[in-house]
Amino acid sequence: PYFIYVGSIHPRKNILRLVEAFEEFCQTDKVHHLVILGRWAWNNDVVAAKLNRTKFPDRIKILEEIEGDISPYLAAAEALVYVSLFEGFGLPLLEAMQCEVPVITSNRGALKEVAGDAALLVNPESVDEITAAISRISIDEDLKDRLVSEGVQQLQGFSWDSAAEVTYERLVQLGGG
Repeated sequence: PYFIYVGSIHPRKNILRLVEAFEEFCQTDKVHHLVILGRWAWNNDVVAAKLNRTKFPDRIKILEEIEGDISPYLAAAEALVYVSLFEGFGLPLLEAMQCEVPVITSNRGALKEVAGDAALLVNPESVDEITAAISRISIDEDLKDRLVSEGVQQLQGFSWDSAAEVTYERLVQLGGG
């Protein structure tokens, strides 16, 4: 079993605290892994150093090059852990919900809005909160089921058709239609 992060690797994505939280979780859990699915971006010296000295090198995997659809990786995960410090939207949350996978995400900005009640929201600056959420997901089947069900419902509010319709309506309001 594994938790997954999907996205690029750079400071705003908060990978350092995610790894620290996962290491704390590993003190009591002996089976789960963490999969980081994404490319190395910029300013990663601290994250790379942390990964090089982790106490659990066999349980943290970085997959940089994935060809094709990532949904099989998401669908098999215990949960998506996406605890970014800032996001403009947060598409990985919707991708996880589409795959019927529970979500742990930041209680900030767009991520909080995209997630609604369909995710465990954590303070992304608190390793303890991230660790606690990972632990809860790993043992609470009812919670996982509830988050998956609410994720399916939350997903209904997001579609390309509705985005196009809203955009068109706004353009008409501005005199562009």
